[in-house]
Amino acid sequence: MFENITCEEPEVDRYIPDLAVWPVEVIKWDEWVFAGEMCLFAAEVTTPQQEKRDYAKASRYARSGIPTYLVVDRARRVCTLFIEPKGGRYRERHEVPFGKPVTLPLDTPVTLDTSDF
Repeated sequence: MFENITCEEPEVDRYIPDLAVWPVEVIKWDEWVFAGEMCLFAAEVTTPQQEKRDYAKASRYARSGIPTYLVVDRARRVCTLFIEPKGGRYRERHEVPFGKPVTLPLDTPVTLDTSDF
């Protein structure tokens, strides 16, 4: 497990998601910057007055080709799931209120229980 892992979009920018998943074979244990296009999943948990920033990251993660991006919006009490990146945008966006399960469409789907959010 790493802290402050950086997702790099070459020649554009770097982003530090609250949570991200890369295939184990991509991980170099002595580095902390990894290619965004290799990232399988990224998530952000909003902080007060920073919600717009976390939603704005969707276009950045889509440009990198990250297939699944989740925003846990504590102010609005919803999880917003972005999937199917294409052309710098996610083609699908699904909002799920806290208390309902959110299924992440990974190779092995993961369902999050949001009842305690």
